[in-house]
Amino acid sequence: MYKVSLNCFFMLFGLVCFASLRGQERTVQASFIKTDSLISQKIEEISLGNYKGYIFPKEYGKIYYRIEIEKGEVREVVDLDPILIVLIDAKLDENEYINANREFMKHRYNEFYMAKKEMPDAYDWEKLKKGEEEYWKSFEENKKVWSKLVNSWDRQFIGFVNAKGETVVLINLIDFSNDPYCMKQYVNKQIISGFHGWFYSNIRRLYYNLSQQKFSLFESP
Repeated sequence: MYKVSLNCFFMLFGLVCFASLRGQERTVQASFIKTDSLISQKIEEISLGNYKGYIFPKEYGKIYYRIEIEKGEVREVVDLDPILIVLIDAKLDENEYINANREFMKHRYNEFYMAKKEMPDAYDWEKLKKGEEEYWKSFEENKKVWSKLVNSWDRQFIGFVNAKGETVVLINLIDFSNDPYCMKQYVNKQIISGFHGWFYSNIRRLYYNLSQQKFSLFESP
């Protein structure tokens, strides 16, 4: 077992925690934003059967999406009705999640191949094609993991209006069954995200577009 050291310090944009795994090249980094207790009190916890949901208010969203708002990528953030969240969550089954992943990866690979015309030497195209074939083989195996994901992972919700004027719900799914960095203590305080290690294996991000009635891995499908 690797020994884990957790060092937390404040930066201008908020609280950033670094968890270093000795013996590994990469560090695990969690990024949090600084909020006050009044905003934290408005975060609502709801029971969704085998897991819990945490609904974040627009006051939090204004801080969370401050850069996107400045760029015009997000028009505004909105409060979410718990009843609406229950209905959205009920629609999120294994097939919806699988379809969202399939659509996302097809789009990504198409982007690579379209770039071939303008940048023929940008990639090893044979290796890329082989990698795609291997991915779709593993896709079938991943379905088992995704079934567990949608039926047991806790989730965080926050709502915003995108540049097209469509209302979108961010769904942050988190697996706390293995929680080496004690992130669960923040689930009702912060939208949890980070880089490398646990943050890649135990967190999945999904969007539900209310205008299109559709789940996607894209913010604006």
